[in-house]
Order: sequence, then structure tokens, then C-alpha cells
Amino acid sequence: QGIKVNHEHVYELLRRKGMLIAGDRSDRNHATSQAVRAGWAWTKKDVVNEHATAVTYLYPKGQDLAWKWISDHVKQFGDLRPQAGVA
Repeated sequence: QGIKVNHEHVYELLRRKGMLIAGDRSDRNHATSQAVRAGWAWTKKDVVNEHATAVTYLYPKGQDLAWKWISDHVKQFGDLRPQAGVA
């Protein structure tokens, strides 16, 4: 659609929709318990070279939902920039 996709804008949208954890926390951008229960996403936790790592993955169901949210947001606002007061 000719828009610039910024990772942080995608993360912010997914946080506002409740798929990812928000806030100034160590688990920011991990899958929420709601997302895990719904089969949208999971967070793989591991230890690599004595350092804890965590990577959040979306299941196909979560990917479909995320694309719907992204498309709806772009249709409404013209891009992915966060909008005040919009969940």
C-alpha cells in the first residue's frame, strides 16, 4: 500500500491490542497470557552463552489477526503511526 512499516509501530499496535505486554518492564513485547491462551503467540525463553533470551513468535492465527489489525489501522489513519486514544 506504499506505506513505510516501522517495527516499533507494529509492536505498539500489538501492545495496544493486547497481544504483547506493554509498559516499562523486563517482559515488554512478550506474548500476553491472553495471546497464549488464544493461540496467537508464544514467547520462547532460552539461555545463550549464559545470557537469558526471549523471542516472541506469532502462530499463523496470530499473524492473520495482526495483519487484520494493521490493515484496519492503515485504512483508518493512512499509516501505522500510533494514534492517541485508539486501542
